[in-house]
Amino acid sequence: MAYIAAVDLGSSNGKILLGRVGNGDLTAEEIYRFDHTPAARGGALYWDWERICAEVIRGLRLAAQAAPEKIIAVSCDSWAQDFGLLDGSGKLLEAPRCYRDPAFTAAVPLTSVKTPDEELNVNAICTSPITTLNQLVWRRNFDPGTLKPCRKILHIADLLHHLLGGTVTGDPTLLGISQLFDLRTGKPDLPLLTTLGLDPALVPQPAAGIIGEITHPELKELFPGTKIIAGVGHDTAAAFYGAQTKADELFISLGSWQMSGCMLPNTVKKVTPPGVLLTLRERQTGFFTGGNGMYLVQRCCAKWKTEPEAFSFAALDAEAENSECDGRFDVDDPDFSDPAADFPALIRRKIISGTVPVSRGDILRSINISLADAIRETAVRLSAVRDREFTGAVMVSGGIRNRELVANFTARTGLPLRCGEQESSARGNLLNIAAAMVTA
Repeated sequence: MAYIAAVDLGSSNGKILLGRVGNGDLTAEEIYRFDHTPAARGGALYWDWERICAEVIRGLRLAAQAAPEKIIAVSCDSWAQDFGLLDGSGKLLEAPRCYRDPAFTAAVPLTSVKTPDEELNVNAICTSPITTLNQLVWRRNFDPGTLKPCRKILHIADLLHHLLGGTVTGDPTLLGISQLFDLRTGKPDLPLLTTLGLDPALVPQPAAGIIGEITHPELKELFPGTKIIAGVGHDTAAAFYGAQTKADELFISLGSWQMSGCMLPNTVKKVTPPGVLLTLRERQTGFFTGGNGMYLVQRCCAKWKTEPEAFSFAALDAEAENSECDGRFDVDDPDFSDPAADFPALIRRKIISGTVPVSRGDILRSINISLADAIRETAVRLSAVRDREFTGAVMVSGGIRNRELVANFTARTGLPLRCGEQESSARGNLLNIAAAMVTA
């Protein structure tokens, strides 16, 4: 038997899992979980990086104590696009800013640097303002003082690897969706970056497999010689791998953020926005669209917690299942980008068809229906991109617990749906660690 550990960091919580590999089998146990949230400071929205790092270290210490033998390898995965700025000595200049920062979400994304009808591997296909490229351009224009001393940027999972072992490398799956890379070559897009006035040297070298060893002073005694593994640093790529997604399946990761996509056949040469090209494990290419997911439910619950009437999640689910409300709204309306908004009231105002929800159960049912409609539209569009129909779908992450949403999706698409693991990102991370250690 061999013991490995995965750090799965989402945009609302983090988890540390202990994996056991042996006889061709992988089992996993959740050791530690923590919640986290960004906070406003000086008019900007930042991740609570000190707390995140402290919680990750605590979780890994608990994993080491729980493992009967030494943990031989560790890897981290996270959401994409956000990053930290390192100076020439490798010091983090400030806490990473959050993609939900109003300055980013209100910015005009780059859409004309390269045209949508270019070849498949064009970077600027994504029209979202929160990509790494767009965030860097915003900083160049409006925050040059912070960007000037920066010598390297690292995405969130890569920052955690840097915390653990001082590594300064970029996970290919995070770099691949950042818009900084030419996906044809697997290298920084020098013409694009120089055209935009960005230093290509800011982009770390891509690396997968073993990238270093744990040297953090609080961990090195518990993890002597433990390897750090990269390769599926983007949590969606990790979840895609963890679900063992088939070539003709629609993949749906429904956590705080919803990402739906598929593996692209080699015959596909052109794709059009909206959507992003996602580098999967071993440089396979996927095409994905993203948007709000269970974040809408989370923000509604955050509002309800401030009200005197108590509730339980089980009771809310039951109310939603019994509701007859058919109100629909655009789940990606820009007004939902403000986490301080009154989400229940906002949803009532945003209904574009059907009845306006009244009760809490009505609101949850409206969210379920609207999310199912959004994913159905994605399935239709991705089928057209692939020029072939899907034979089924697989859903992972917290959304699989929402029975009504799952039922709505199946009814609206007619696709057989299999539910993968709720912690599919962590499982994909562990599978990647195991594969890397076998080939080392």
